[in-house]
Amino acid sequence: MHTIVFDIPPLMYAKDINLELPCREKEWRARDEAEWKQARDTGGESSRNFQETFASLFVNSGEMEERSKTSQTSFSSFGGCVLIHALIQQIWLTRNSGLPSQQLEHSLPTEQIGAFENALRTWAMYWEQNQESSMDPLSPHGPIAFTSTALMRLAYIRLNMNLGPIRCLSSWDPHLIARSLHASPPVQRSERLTRAALHCAHALSIPVKLGINHIAETQVRFWSNQHALCSLECGLLLAKWLESVTAEDPNPPLTQAEERLLDFVVHLVAEAAYQVRCEKIWERKKSLNVQTVRLWARLYQSKSVWEVVGLIGASLNIYADILEQNGS
Repeated sequence: MHTIVFDIPPLMYAKDINLELPCREKEWRARDEAEWKQARDTGGESSRNFQETFASLFVNSGEMEERSKTSQTSFSSFGGCVLIHALIQQIWLTRNSGLPSQQLEHSLPTEQIGAFENALRTWAMYWEQNQESSMDPLSPHGPIAFTSTALMRLAYIRLNMNLGPIRCLSSWDPHLIARSLHASPPVQRSERLTRAALHCAHALSIPVKLGINHIAETQVRFWSNQHALCSLECGLLLAKWLESVTAEDPNPPLTQAEERLLDFVVHLVAEAAYQVRCEKIWERKKSLNVQTVRLWARLYQSKSVWEVVGLIGASLNIYADILEQNGS
């Protein structure tokens, strides 16, 4: 988490961990040996070594499909959280060990991005196979699986933008953070960037459809601070993507995937604004980046036990103000 938040080298490396992945909740809560064995038998999975499982995420898609047909392999919610942290750490290490030119361009080689995307797809497949997985933060199995999906989105973002050194979170100054976000370089349109933006838009659509003010007042307090950190980066990547696709006469022209996602965001903003027709939103599409950033900020206006949550809400609001003042 310190690496994610403050962009400092990790104190523990994934390659040095030689332990079994955490077990499922039923096994952990077992009151005696018999109950533990029953939970183990009904779970349909044996102990999994962290290193072996982490390496299996990087197996190519064809081999993974064949393996999934003959195996019910998955991981526990806690195990999935450990693995997604390891993936984010590996992305950070890859970025920071690259050639100086790669670091300046904030881009990774296409082959490396493809390997990481394959690992994230495999992780998501394992996540879905876990009986304890849920998108409900109030799930009886706990919020860890829900939190892990936010970290998955962060991993997709970090593949496309080198946001660690950009955000200035260590300053704890929302004005400085907002200015640093605005000063970050524009994004280069690509199929992969569109996929990352789609993850960000879907993350925003959940509170919008459930009522963003209701979620902000009643649900966000149950979310971990990791959700707020991920939302900061979701807000930035989606805003940068919207700037690129709403430019006058974009070159090259928008792809079908970009047009569908842009239409999705327009409907999302219209739904959040209440009784505002999509046509009105389309007329002011240049301000879509401002409107989506403000939606993210609204989620983190209520008081939280985590100071960083309020800091992120304030930073996003100021960032939206800057975008508005600059005529976005």
